[in-house]
Amino acid sequence: MSKELTLSEIQKCSLDVLLEFKKICDENNFKFYLTYGTLIGAARHSGFIPWDDDIDVWMPRRDYELFLNYCHEHFKQLGNYRLFHFSNTNNYPYCIARFSDTNFYTEYKGVKNYGLGSFIDLYPLDAIDENDKRFYFKQKRMIKKAHSMSSSYQKGIKGIVLKLYYCTFLFFSFSFTRKNYLKRIDKRAQKFNDNDNVETVAVSTWEINRILLKNDIVSIDEKKLFFEGYEMPVPREYDKVLNQLYGDYMKLPPEEERINHHFYKMYKK
Repeated sequence: MSKELTLSEIQKCSLDVLLEFKKICDENNFKFYLTYGTLIGAARHSGFIPWDDDIDVWMPRRDYELFLNYCHEHFKQLGNYRLFHFSNTNNYPYCIARFSDTNFYTEYKGVKNYGLGSFIDLYPLDAIDENDKRFYFKQKRMIKKAHSMSSSYQKGIKGIVLKLYYCTFLFFSFSFTRKNYLKRIDKRAQKFNDNDNVETVAVSTWEINRILLKNDIVSIDEKKLFFEGYEMPVPREYDKVLNQLYGDYMKLPPEEERINHHFYKMYKK
């Protein structure tokens, strides 16, 4: 295995993946928006948060599905770029997708290898009815279970306990496989997408508690910010969205908190 990549090298590789992703989206009119730490970086630093090491984007569900289909249909043409999703990847532990450059190798702590390289995270935005408490709490529980399942490959006693819990849970939920369980979460997340009266959205496959107004994100005329020298689409009311998610996001955290929160190492193949 080659030498571990530095933070700046990981950022460069992630940016290259984002640019390839953006090229595909632009050519096919797929909408996406920078989000989470990537959006803070664009607003506050015009690029990466200096200590951050990944890229996150939101996609409206329709565009997300179209992008997944594009990647399935153009698998060979994509070359070293590849979609990772529970529908096409064994051992994939998440209910979101990742777009990756497989010229690299990512080693995740506590997660079984499934071939991931340098990557960006793709989060589907689904409509959500805040008044449907039964849906909200059940989906939240299911997401929590899915996250715990992604840690079932840890070693030692903890890993054995997690594995037993994971297998027992799948059996009694009548899912029997991780893939089927993730499919259930994904299908439920789309419950309200055909209801034009629902004006709020969330990533109902990952963190359903962060509920936002659809009109604060999606717009006909795209809002853009510079990210590492490239114009990138951002939510229509990105300042409002970031304040809802993080409070005063323009204020730098204390120096001791300026660390990344991801647990992986990356290498060039």
